[in-house]
Amino acid sequence: MKLDFCVLCGTTEKLHHHHVIPKAQGGTDDEDNFITLCHDHHAMIHQIAPTRFNNMQVLAAIGRKNAMARGVKMGMKPRYEHLYPKITEMYCKEWKGYGTIAKEFGLARGTVVNIIKRLNIKNKRGPKPPDFKKFKMNKKTGQYKLF
Repeated sequence: MKLDFCVLCGTTEKLHHHHVIPKAQGGTDDEDNFITLCHDHHAMIHQIAPTRFNNMQVLAAIGRKNAMARGVKMGMKPRYEHLYPKITEMYCKEWKGYGTIAKEFGLARGTVVNIIKRLNIKNKRGPKPPDFKKFKMNKKTGQYKLF
């Protein structure tokens, strides 16, 4: 039963709700499958006889595996998903480099490199646009020189 104090020592700080029968072993989230313990006593219970279904790390790993099987995504959410189409266009069609794309969006160059790796577009560039000749003006004569 979920209480607002540890059933072993009576403290009201750092409380955990411990499953009597672990969920990985078929236990439920019903009130009668819980016991309220403080952090120290919860750790103590899991260390008394660490078995497969009493070891907190093993239980957490099983829980993560079950969650991923249900379709829950683990880890950080990608923060720049809204930029993916524009980055793809700039990299593949316009042949912009990492640094140019990074400046355009105010990102670090490494972030752009990681996004391009995540999108798997590194070797999927279209035909390179034609090079335009660049000119430089000589300030003394006012003439333009091709460089």
